[in-house]
Amino acid sequence: MAVARSAGRRENPFSDDLAHDNSSAAMPRGRKLVCVSGGGPASPLQGFVHDSFRALVLTPAFSCVGASSAIRRGNYRHGLYAEMGSPAATAGLARDLFDFAEEQTDLGGEFSTFVASFEAPTGIDEGGFEGVLWAQLQRLHEEDRRHHAYGPSVSPDPEEANFAFSFAGRAFFVVGLHAASSRFARRFAWPTLVFNAHHQFEKLRGKVGTPACKR
Repeated sequence: MAVARSAGRRENPFSDDLAHDNSSAAMPRGRKLVCVSGGGPASPLQGFVHDSFRALVLTPAFSCVGASSAIRRGNYRHGLYAEMGSPAATAGLARDLFDFAEEQTDLGGEFSTFVASFEAPTGIDEGGFEGVLWAQLQRLHEEDRRHHAYGPSVSPDPEEANFAFSFAGRAFFVVGLHAASSRFARRFAWPTLVFNAHHQFEKLRGKVGTPACKR
């Protein structure tokens, strides 16, 4: 069964054929992972990637407290895309991330997260991953700027202290995982980006003794 669209939510502007064809947002339902659109089962590969990610996140050493909480409580969405930074991946992720931004207030709980995993590239080192991560975020930004202003609470300048990634007018704190990460708790076979609402990150950072992200 598809998720009902709440009153007041904006129409998704990322609606061309490429975006529809590469959209893959899925959500947990009991022990299954089901597609947000239509409610059918996610592909076997997406289910496997999701289950592997979930197992990593639920280990005590995982680096993002907010994401761990969201996964544990089921307040998240997961997508699996083609090669990170490719037109297909960018189009599908833009569509799914917009829907997630609109849906966040309906998910409940203190934290909610969007997890985007990619089938490629694999076998790259840390520098290579950093390059494709920034390229992917830049391409998402280029798609988004045609429809939305930058989030007013954060800066678009990476050199500024209040820099954050903005999409659909919302600020996100983005964590990257890949197989060659120097942070052992962020080593994952599939390149993955975890999008946490920036206000969640600030909330965690403001709690004494609670790091937003730990090594």
